[in-house]
Amino acid sequence: MTKNIYLIALLIAACTAEQATYIHSLVPGGGISTAEITYLHEATGVGISGGLDLIESATPIVETTLEAKDIKVDHVPKGNYSVILKNESGTSTFTGIPEKFINMDADILFSRKVFEPFFPTEWEPMKGSDFTTLYIKSKRDNQIFYMKIVATATNNEMAKYSEDY
Repeated sequence: MTKNIYLIALLIAACTAEQATYIHSLVPGGGISTAEITYLHEATGVGISGGLDLIESATPIVETTLEAKDIKVDHVPKGNYSVILKNESGTSTFTGIPEKFINMDADILFSRKVFEPFFPTEWEPMKGSDFTTLYIKSKRDNQIFYMKIVATATNNEMAKYSEDY
């Protein structure tokens, strides 16, 4: 009898459909009053140099303004994604974001030049520099998150940390 219950539970789990859309709650953090947000799928291809270069899709997955609001994001295929934040202070591009952090209900925080309270203490040397933060945190589990810090306008990665349990 117990084996039958486990078998039924396994079959139900196998037949469960993937979630089709996700809710991303945008949160403008400190240092940003207005901005345009774009999510793009990344791929590699032959670039100008003749070598493999990062190529972003021409059709954005998301295009919106940064304000405290919820947006719907359709399920994205396996791969890496870029999130671009653009405003009068410049453009910051966060590349190499795995799809698992796009395919979840999440709070999405953007900030500029703000040393956030959730940053690890070893990042303190960044204080006072011009950087932009992207913080993706699961709505269902606070232990699942993705943080990336880039130098504003140059997009050089300064720090990155993620947890996925």
